[in-house]
Amino acid sequence: MSVILLSILVVCAGLIYRQTTRPADFVLMVYMVGSDLESVYNIGTEEIRSMMAEGSSSRVKIVVQTGGASRWRMIEIEEGKINRLYIKKGEVKTLEVLDNQNMSEAAVLTDFITDTVQDFPARRYGIILWNHGSGSVYGFGNDELYDFEAMPVSELALAFEGAKAATGVTFELIAFDACLMGSLETAVAMAPYGQYMVGSEEIEPGNGYHYPSLIRALKADPHQSGEALGGVIVDGFVKDLEGNTRAQSLTLSVIDLDKSRRVAELLEEWIEDQDYDRAGLSLARHYARSYGGRTAYEGYSDMIDLGSFIRQFPDHPKTAPLLEAIQEAVPRLHHGQARSGSTGFSIYFPYYGLSEFDRRQAIYNTLEILPNYRSFTDSMIQWLEETHIAISFDSPTAIMGDGDFQVVLKEEDLPNIKTVNYLAGIRQEDGSILGLGFDNDVGYDPETTTIYNRSTGFWLGLNGHLAAVSLTEETADYNLYSIPVLLNGRQVSVQGAWFWDEGEEHGGYYEVLGVWAGINADNHTVDRDVIDVNPGDRITMLHTLETSENQAGTYVEGESFILEEDLIFDDVVMPPGDYVFAFEIVDIANKAYLSEYVTIEWRQEEYETLLEKIK
Repeated sequence: MSVILLSILVVCAGLIYRQTTRPADFVLMVYMVGSDLESVYNIGTEEIRSMMAEGSSSRVKIVVQTGGASRWRMIEIEEGKINRLYIKKGEVKTLEVLDNQNMSEAAVLTDFITDTVQDFPARRYGIILWNHGSGSVYGFGNDELYDFEAMPVSELALAFEGAKAATGVTFELIAFDACLMGSLETAVAMAPYGQYMVGSEEIEPGNGYHYPSLIRALKADPHQSGEALGGVIVDGFVKDLEGNTRAQSLTLSVIDLDKSRRVAELLEEWIEDQDYDRAGLSLARHYARSYGGRTAYEGYSDMIDLGSFIRQFPDHPKTAPLLEAIQEAVPRLHHGQARSGSTGFSIYFPYYGLSEFDRRQAIYNTLEILPNYRSFTDSMIQWLEETHIAISFDSPTAIMGDGDFQVVLKEEDLPNIKTVNYLAGIRQEDGSILGLGFDNDVGYDPETTTIYNRSTGFWLGLNGHLAAVSLTEETADYNLYSIPVLLNGRQVSVQGAWFWDEGEEHGGYYEVLGVWAGINADNHTVDRDVIDVNPGDRITMLHTLETSENQAGTYVEGESFILEEDLIFDDVVMPPGDYVFAFEIVDIANKAYLSEYVTIEWRQEEYETLLEKIK
């Protein structure tokens, strides 16, 4: 008899948080796939505790489902299970503990939404999807207990469709506290199921949304629109990052989901009316703002800003109305200094990582939206794969004296050239070349079709150590760079920027934006910007190594140093040695051509003179 009584009490203890005398004004659901963000970084627990700072009220209910992590730091959460929690001020109450399931399966998300609507009737609902995001191909989720499997955008749509069919509910706000989910594909897929969406075009800093300010705003006015609530999320996120260099890479959009349909319609018409000038499309793709992984070392995301791509075609009759529609569909947009030019919608544009094209495109084509655009991406992939232009140089690379080096291009090749960079390296005693990466500081003489540069005795580096830099984006406001390093033995990339500023002595300045672990090559998980660098950390430079048998396909360790204070990205005086330089031409089909190397000896006396000069 006592056992039966105890069972009844346990059931009642759960129901007490579900029963209401009248519907709540607002129920906020948080679908938290903890993943390594919780098991390694403890961020899921921190986020739940921040929600507890405000907690639910009689009018506003906060319900969280957790799972997908091998370890949780909250004793209230049973590991290896699905936990449903009711967030009170200062505490959490367990509503239900379910057998473990893959949080990246549509049916699991459907069940959470359906059960919450049934157990917590409300006038309006919002939902936040919390964890990793990978953009318009691999989507959201990455359940750590199921090989970091993710939920593609088409599966997300199925999850919401199932919940809507069961409950009839649409959401006032659907928000992605995750990377790279502020895309047109995501918005259009979510449009039948919500009024507004919040998403980031770029990698999202690991601290995520500022939940206390969001819950306070809800409790103060639970009737405010999804647009207003989205603005609260943006404001809280921005304020939380004040003074942090990560803020410079931040993007966050509030998107009117119904108006996103108009953006999609106009994009379909824009594509239909395109003359398919591949050279122009490729060039515009290069100069569009891009997000996520941008190098082979990091992995490629192939997500670009739709507006910054489209506006490069001012003569297209549909460009102006499409840009206007984007602006109308994004009532609130924030971007940091290193993401200026972002317009609020990203979109998938396959361009890099040829070996991944077929796999990614198969997933992308499961979307039942944007048929013209999806067909365009298919044709673009085919063109990139099949186009072979074979650019050559009209002369070998030559040293012209006083450190200048140059090469002459063939005039007939000029229309097929997308970009020109120059590469640097250090010639080792065994003849191999230790790569220092590439930059775009190249001059051009149109009369002689000559490209040229000068070895100034400087190269880019970290805290006085030469780095292998990759220029990943060049705009009128800034250049972005990625530097491969080991941080305490872990492979990461340092994200740096050059900001153009006429008020500075040299026309601008360099700055470190953050450290990022990139995209996992095995499971495609996009790392959030969660890595801090602190005094006492060991930084080891990584370089490509080119030998007669190997064309710079591997990385080797270079110099190491212990960080004393801040990580500094800046020009470094090159130590004495034999340096090699070459020019890299990239054609409109995204294929690279390298000129012959020239070797320039940098002598001890030149090194000492330059050091003295800059003191």
